Amino acid sequence: MAKSEEKKSTLRVIVHSFFVVPFLIAAFAVLVYGLTRLITYDGRDAYDLLTQIRTGSQSQRWQAAVDLSKFLQNPDLIPPGDKFVSEMNLAYREAKHDDPRVRQYLTLAMGMTKRTEFVPILLADLLSSSGDNQLTLIHSLGLLRDERAMVPLIELAEAPDARIRLEAIISLGNIGSEAAIPALEKALYDSEPNVRWDAAIALAKMGNSSGSHILLDLLNRDYLKSYSEVDPDERTEAILVAIEAAKYLSNDELNEKIKDLSRNDPVMRVRDEAQKALQL
Repeated sequence: MAKSEEKKSTLRVIVHSFFVVPFLIAAFAVLVYGLTRLITYDGRDAYDLLTQIRTGSQSQRWQAAVDLSKFLQNPDLIPPGDKFVSEMNLAYREAKHDDPRVRQYLTLAMGMTKRTEFVPILLADLLSSSGDNQLTLIHSLGLLRDERAMVPLIELAEAPDARIRLEAIISLGNIGSEAAIPALEKALYDSEPNVRWDAAIALAKMGNSSGSHILLDLLNRDYLKSYSEVDPDERTEAILVAIEAAKYLSNDELNEKIKDLSRNDPVMRVRDEAQKALQL
């Protein structure tokens, strides 16, 4: 593959992850209640799924891990106490040489619990992992929002792989520690657009206006049109995300742009959200 084609392909993947993945996660969440009802209907609970992950056939193990990651999105179904943490950690350790999907979905399940007891076992593998395994570890540490993950995540924010940098920036933003500000500010000048965009959004949510010029770009449809990989619906989602982030800042330029959107944007949803933001 030629270098220009490779670069374009990478950009496509990253742009897709910024706009489409959050949408898919939201759509997936809508299905969680029904899926957990189906799981609980046959009498299985988290411990039954963990047993199947450890003792089932190869196809059963990874599918049970998928089911567990869905199951634990319902806070009411997360078992309390140390036994659950111990059983999850055991299943994770035993899956070291299993189908990689088993560990990936167990990692995601740990993040879904919001139980910070899982942070040490995830951190132990973070820097030695690669590819999708590392991406899932970064994502789940972001969900757990524990500052013990800050140092390695800051290191990964400068990884050669743009996907890793993006996920690290998103997780640093989720944790929201001021210790991440220098890394986030540096990411405003990253070579990949989505890394810059997410860094600006993370900083804004922390009340830091360093990326306000990037938020202004994201509020501009003409700017977004310059990225052919971003379709019209994704442009709208980007503008909505930028409006939400701008709420955390008292910035006259951003407010003026939001006022303009409230009157002139072609999408009614954007006009409505812009009007709401101006009323805060």
